[in-house]
Amino acid sequence: MSGAQGAVLVVGASGGIGRATCLALAALGRHVFAASRHPGDMHRDDASGSGAIVPLELDLCSDASISHAVKTMRSRLGPNRLSGVALCSGVGVSGPLELTDRETLHRLFDINVAGPLALVRATLPLLRESSGRIAVVGSTSGRIPGAFNGAYSASKFALEAVVSVLRAELNDSGVHVSIVDPGVIATQFWEKIAGSEAALKARISCVDLSRYGRHFERRRRMLDDLRCFGAVPSTVSAALTHALHAGRPRRRYVVGRDARLRLALWRLSPEWLRHRFLCRAMR
Repeated sequence: MSGAQGAVLVVGASGGIGRATCLALAALGRHVFAASRHPGDMHRDDASGSGAIVPLELDLCSDASISHAVKTMRSRLGPNRLSGVALCSGVGVSGPLELTDRETLHRLFDINVAGPLALVRATLPLLRESSGRIAVVGSTSGRIPGAFNGAYSASKFALEAVVSVLRAELNDSGVHVSIVDPGVIATQFWEKIAGSEAALKARISCVDLSRYGRHFERRRRMLDDLRCFGAVPSTVSAALTHALHAGRPRRRYVVGRDARLRLALWRLSPEWLRHRFLCRAMR
């Protein structure tokens, strides 16, 4: 493999933001390792006359899978270097914290926090060689918590801390770390969130249903609305591409008018008003 600016590893490449990022980078002539748990299900998309997209099997919850994926990349890089890692994967869980069990929390933090950090550790020797870049897809939920969104917000708050500390610890290494905070994006994420809520509602007790039933219904309507006005994934992939390809990448990218507005209002609001906003969502 060859490429003037090195190869890029894109994690979560089978659809949505990850797939759009693979295509955008390939169109710029970058060679892309498109990683997902089931690479056989991926479209083998190559931008004609530009960079190649190479499917790669990777499970962030398995150290063995991460090690094997990095070894595979090393064998295929040849004289080229790995100059970037884009972490686009992640899962969401929705529902009251009271009803979120330990197993669900462990899985959520493993995929959204521990897995990405494990991959960064495994790829840092390659990224140090190239003074490469790391770009992570965060969320406005990592800075603004929400009712029925507590577990997911907690994992994204943790990811924010991981990114901030990595950025400081790698400051002298030449490896640049960026985070991208999208607003509402039209991907399958919202269908999966709605499905997790429906599954939770179906298995809770009658007592819990009497406490939270109307909130489940309100959330269902809200999720239906979100699916209708979400921005296209390419708006996020454009930010990721800039972070991985541009001469002067930013530390943070906020994508979408809704994200910028929510973050500005939250930042300017006093603590008591933030609390009232969260409580209002449960009325």
